Amino acid sequence: MNRPIDIPLLLEKRISTESRELRQAVANASQVVIFGSTSAGLQTSKSDLDVFCVGDTAFKFKSAWLDLTVSTRAEVESADWLGSELANHIGCYGIWLRGNPDWRDGIRIGDHAIDRKRRRIKAFMRHLPLAWDDLESGYRAKYGIKLRRETQRLILLESGVPVPPTVLLDNLWISHRDRCDDVLLKLQSVCPAGFDVEKLINAASLATMSAKPGIERNVNHPQLQRAAQVLLGFEQRGSFVPLKTRPIVGQFISDPVDLIISVP
Repeated sequence: MNRPIDIPLLLEKRISTESRELRQAVANASQVVIFGSTSAGLQTSKSDLDVFCVGDTAFKFKSAWLDLTVSTRAEVESADWLGSELANHIGCYGIWLRGNPDWRDGIRIGDHAIDRKRRRIKAFMRHLPLAWDDLESGYRAKYGIKLRRETQRLILLESGVPVPPTVLLDNLWISHRDRCDDVLLKLQSVCPAGFDVEKLINAASLATMSAKPGIERNVNHPQLQRAAQVLLGFEQRGSFVPLKTRPIVGQFISDPVDLIISVP
């Protein structure tokens, strides 16, 4: 069973060792929002804490235990932000510790977010085949996982579904690789002629085969259910995909959570 955590206390602990300027920025923010794996109930003991703030000065900070993004009021009211991948994720999964989520009603997945994701994948696929033969197996796995995750995110964005925490993407792939053919087809559509996408997928898949199961727990977030349905191809049939999770450990996988999914 997944124990409930005291998120405000967790935030206080994570920022307590950071600089005075960073702590002051969080203290003065008009909105403080927790997002990512912690807000979705998929965190593990090794998860970092994703924090979004609305403040006077925009900046980003990242450490092993804290990933902080601060945006200004003008930025969160802009069309570019409201249509972005991050805004839609935070609007869907975020837990507001301070302030009013007044900008959340204006979010939608914009065409520019989808276009950016497509361009990112195409850029990777344009350059990766040229360097593939010179890459060590570890780097092949890392690039394969990165491209697989980005392709899963693109599929969700194109379906109008906010992107869930990375743990869901990783473990849908681990537990139901046979139902994730859309990822392969999408990569093949942007792959340069002569490069075998299967090599890329296999490199990413082999890196996760040593996963070890832990304690099972339920996942009740409705948007996690919807994302799983889209990625497994069930949404068109109106099927419901009940999810349970259990923490696992796997090479190259950050904050993994194994999904036990009842397939209709």
